[in-house]
Amino acid sequence: MSCDQNSNHHDESLKTFFQDQWEQNLENYPEYATYLGDNRYNDRLTDMSLDSITKRQNQTQTSLDELSNIHRNKLSQNTSYIMTSM
Repeated sequence: MSCDQNSNHHDESLKTFFQDQWEQNLENYPEYATYLGDNRYNDRLTDMSLDSITKRQNQTQTSLDELSNIHRNKLSQNTSYIMTSM
């Protein structure tokens, strides 16, 4: 949980969502992770098989569904402002 007193569990859900997305992208695109200096996936290349592409598309749809369940009007004012400015 955040130490920010203005934060709420909706803010934390959004923060967790973005952290999970970041990790998923690093895992799905290991060359990018290496480029950024994250060496956890140095032993791999991006899997471009049809099954893996379909898996990534499904992950994207799931992510969009998760994001739609985070209600912007329930975010703290600060987080809502950040989301609006993106």
